[in-house]
Amino acid sequence: MKHLVLHNPYFEKWLSEFHKILLLRGIGNGKEPMYVSPVREFLYFLELNEQNNFLTIKHECILRYHQYILNRPRHRKPGILSPISTQHHIQSIRIFFDFLFDCKKVTHNPVRQTKFKFRVNTPRQIASVEEMKILFRRNISPMMKAILSCAYGCGLRRSEMYQLNLEDINLKEKYILVRNGKGNKSRLVPMSDSIFNYINKYISFMKEKWVMDESKSFPFFLNSHGNRLTGYSLNKCLKAIINGSKLKDLKAKNITLHCLRHSIAVHLIENGAKIELVKDFLGHSQIDTTQLYAIRRRRSNAVARAFRF
Repeated sequence: MKHLVLHNPYFEKWLSEFHKILLLRGIGNGKEPMYVSPVREFLYFLELNEQNNFLTIKHECILRYHQYILNRPRHRKPGILSPISTQHHIQSIRIFFDFLFDCKKVTHNPVRQTKFKFRVNTPRQIASVEEMKILFRRNISPMMKAILSCAYGCGLRRSEMYQLNLEDINLKEKYILVRNGKGNKSRLVPMSDSIFNYINKYISFMKEKWVMDESKSFPFFLNSHGNRLTGYSLNKCLKAIINGSKLKDLKAKNITLHCLRHSIAVHLIENGAKIELVKDFLGHSQIDTTQLYAIRRRRSNAVARAFRF
């Protein structure tokens, strides 16, 4: 919702200050971070309802906004916002009001005083080990295989792939440095031999397109114009990989980059990996989050090792 124009200079000022704080914390790269756009839409909603003062906002107003978000159509796809998206909107304005409270612009956070009824989210689809093997064996470009390698082989989040730079790839030690993961946390993600080979081939392929300038970082994934690939574009690349295959069942699953992250988590657990290791691999703060993947663990014969393609 970056196209929404706020007419209240007071709202615009504090949205800008919020943006600056997020950038200082390493969230975003100069463009509107993931929390800013939902807050902009919320402030626009307030303007439409003639509410122009943060101090007058009560939990009833937050509930009205939540009801609006629950029924708002998507902009890029048909249908309404997903449960995850609606929760992200509420989380964003909660963080914004925490920021306002710290700045002494409000006396309380109305979002924290509001109880929400979220729609039940449908379980995220995963790809099978055999389906992933087929995708990796396809005759696709080095960049496409690098996208599969980062999302599945390294379990990176879409935002982590978007922010990835060439300097974050350590070919000598075979790991990827995630600088600003969820919660602004960093971690080292190991690469298996096969994943290392795919990443290395992509780097060799792209050497001519990376204009080396030691004064700045080089985006790892570039579009045809030499700019950083957005998360949306990375997902479109994945769709192209899947749609070009003959895997009818996989096409029907609506697989996204985050689905591949879920897939590798399930496959590692199915293959006997310890929960603690999977937790560190994925960058989870709490082991309870990782244990959710164990629910999907099948009690049939052990599957082939996840990284052997």
